[in-house]
Amino acid sequence: MSGLCDLHDYPEHERIAIAIAVRDSLMPAPAPVLPLVAFPPEHAGAGALSTEGAT
Repeated sequence: MSGLCDLHDYPEHERIAIAIAVRDSLMPAPAPVLPLVAFPPEHAGAGALSTEGAT
């Protein structure tokens, strides 16, 4: 009889690798995750007001 019963002939680390490969082949690929880019907060009032009011 062939199939999953044949997995007992393999060492445990190979069975785990096979199980992971089967799982990954059955699961849909996740959407790519874009890295988060931190934008500094805009302090429009702090710099602009001090230079405009200096005249």
